[in-house]
Amino acid sequence: MIASLGGISVILGGILIGRNKVFIGTVFIKIGSGVGILSLIAHIFLSIFSNNLSITSLMSIGSIGIILSVIAPFYAKKIKS
Repeated sequence: MIASLGGISVILGGILIGRNKVFIGTVFIKIGSGVGILSLIAHIFLSIFSNNLSITSLMSIGSIGIILSVIAPFYAKKIKS
């Protein structure tokens, strides 16, 4: 259920990390970003094979959000220690 609401779970995870609940926040971010990474890979794969690969399609708001959600757990580990 949480994974289907990927963006919301990543935002909720960020809020939880901000409230010093780092472990639970990191779990929410990892669950939410897992589905997003799969969709980003599928998007890149389809763009390459349909000859429609452009920088604007890869740097959309969703793609940037997915990339940042992958970086977020590493940042949370720095805060925790």
